[in-house]
Amino acid sequence: MDPDSKKVTFPLVMAVGVAVIGSLQFGYNTGVINAPQTVIEKFYNETWSQRYSEPISAGSLTTLWSFSVSIFSIGGIFGSFSVGLFVNRRKVRRQRL
Repeated sequence: MDPDSKKVTFPLVMAVGVAVIGSLQFGYNTGVINAPQTVIEKFYNETWSQRYSEPISAGSLTTLWSFSVSIFSIGGIFGSFSVGLFVNRRKVRRQRL
């Protein structure tokens, strides 16, 4: 095998970096949404009790919480896809950090 074919190239390093940072951000965001879990579940229980005069069942509470966590990720996807539209509307182009 040719020794030149075993080089670590810049595109390879960038691809690995983006993959690692992307999974790190997803894990961080999941941790952020799970931190206030008890507060949000308490809010769900209080709201359910006020509306229906009975406490929420464990299955319904789990379903609502699962929906909340999944919507958080779906919102991130829509936000990342729509940012280009907002940038184009404001005529902000080719700016770098």
